[in-house]
Amino acid sequence: MIYDASGHPGLADAAAARLATAGYAVLRKPRIYWSVKVPTVYYDPGMAGAAQALVAANVGIKQAQPRPAPLLRTGTLIVVIVPSYQP
Repeated sequence: MIYDASGHPGLADAAAARLATAGYAVLRKPRIYWSVKVPTVYYDPGMAGAAQALVAANVGIKQAQPRPAPLLRTGTLIVVIVPSYQP
């Protein structure tokens, strides 16, 4: 899932396209207001390896973090795109 916290039209779409090209299944979610400084992937327990693999895939995601309480567990990785994302 990709959440758009960038405030820049089209930036999350560019991220979705880049992730899809890298072989990731992508589901877009609406804009959220989230205080994150760098493009981040959040993961559920047991998914740290998958999150680290996404960071290592060189698709513009800079860090992996355990999913914070405000984000519901979904069994998927959640990518938050912020203004510093470079497509």
